[in-house]
Amino acid sequence: MKIYRLIATILRARRPIAVWFALGCAATIWAQDEPAGDAGTADDIHVVSTAMRLLDSEGCARREPIWCGALAGGKRVLLPLFLFAKNRYFIVVGSSDKEAMNGLQVELFNVVGQPVAVHPASGEGKRVIACRVPSGGRYYLSLRLPDGAPPMDVAVGYAYK
Repeated sequence: MKIYRLIATILRARRPIAVWFALGCAATIWAQDEPAGDAGTADDIHVVSTAMRLLDSEGCARREPIWCGALAGGKRVLLPLFLFAKNRYFIVVGSSDKEAMNGLQVELFNVVGQPVAVHPASGEGKRVIACRVPSGGRYYLSLRLPDGAPPMDVAVGYAYK
């Protein structure tokens, strides 16, 4: 509840940068079916970091894990990303639970909810999608386990070139 009061205070200040920051925070909070968590195991983060090092050797600029948390069966988690049109992106979702990764659905949506064409790959506890977005702006990474699937801890990171 404190974050909502902070956003309201910033909006009352009527400074353009502060207003955009507050709106971005609010959109991030309200866009999620489940609140994004910070808890993740070191093994999940290691899986993503290993993939990031491989992309780094290919000349990509990497972003360390941007989200770590638990996914529940049948629940969707939306993670906001700001992507630029000229870059090629590689989004890596990793987990130490390699069996549960088989049922994980990873999708990318634009700001109005339309799916973005991606090139998926998977293996060794990782799910990677490669994409080049048609225009710069806010996009949402969707992570979802099938109904009835046991909860799973994951970490997410991305690289761009």
